[in-house]
Formats: sequence, C-alpha cells, structure tokens
Amino acid sequence: MYVLVRRRVMWISPRQCPKSGFTFIEMAVSLALLFAAIAPITYVFTRGLSVSREMEVNTQCLILAQDLIEETLSKNFEETSGSFGREAGESTANRSNYDDVDDYDRWGPNNAPEYIDGTQMDGSGSAPDYTFLRRSVIVQNVSNANFDTVVPDGSSDFKKIQVTVNTIPNYIVSVTRTLEIVVSNH
Repeated sequence: MYVLVRRRVMWISPRQCPKSGFTFIEMAVSLALLFAAIAPITYVFTRGLSVSREMEVNTQCLILAQDLIEETLSKNFEETSGSFGREAGESTANRSNYDDVDDYDRWGPNNAPEYIDGTQMDGSGSAPDYTFLRRSVIVQNVSNANFDTVVPDGSSDFKKIQVTVNTIPNYIVSVTRTLEIVVSNH
C-alpha cells in the first residue's frame, strides 16, 4: 500500500496497517444481543396496542350502557294497568313504542346495538359501527329495604334496571360492562 506523507510516497506493509472492523465473534455476539432485545420490545409494543383497544372498547361499552339507561329513565315508571313487561303493540324489534320502564325487561342481546327505532348501529350511513357488541336489559321489582331482593310486581315502589354490554365471542378483546340503577315511582 502506498501512502502520501508530506509530498513523498512511502510503502507500508499490511502488517503495519492499523486493524479496523469486527471479528466474526463480535458480529455474532452483537446480533445475538440485538435479537434478544427485539422480543421484549415487540411484546411491549403489541401489549400496548392490545390494552389501548381494550380501553377503547371498554369506553364504548360504558357509553352504550349509559345511553340505554338514560333511554329507560325517560319512560314512565309503570303503566296504569300495572302489568309487568311488554304490552300489546310493543316488540323487541322497535323500542319506540315502549312507554314504561318494565317494557325493557329481557330486551336484547341477539343483535348489534341499535337506535330506539330499530336502526342498527352497523357503520352504514352516519351510524357508528358497533356490530362487535351486544346489549341486554333486565328490569326487576326490588324490595324497598334491600335492592338485591327481587319481589313480585306491584309489591314495591322500586325497580332495578341492569344494562349489560359485552363483546361478541372470539373478538380481539373480551369486555363485559354492566350498569345498574334503581328507580322509584316517587
């Protein structure tokens, strides 16, 4: 190898050249360390995405449950006839005819969430896509003294409304949220 030093050319043998670069062992150790670090980093990243999606679905479940609770609370406490459950002309397909709280008893959970008129929240038009969720409602007459004790219709001034929203089986994340509220006719 020729080197120009102060305007003169000198011959340097390969033994006199400084060694640079990596040996095979150094490369192998570096690659092993790199691959050992990739696995935990990938796990943390994918777990973060999973937790993020679970939090998003949890929030959607709570919003849909609260929406149905508020819809139920906008109805009368009970029909003047005093019968419990849906009356003639009220169906599970369309909640717009529901006129009292107990009409919601045993409503759901076979379909995706829907608006009060029965329009599915399936992503069509301006509707959000909640096809991966299911909502259901249970309404019970409860004791005046203990809201966990179910009593026959007409023997109490309190009804417990329980709305459950959950993901469909085998969805990316599994979330079930239940909201309960006790209402009185006073």
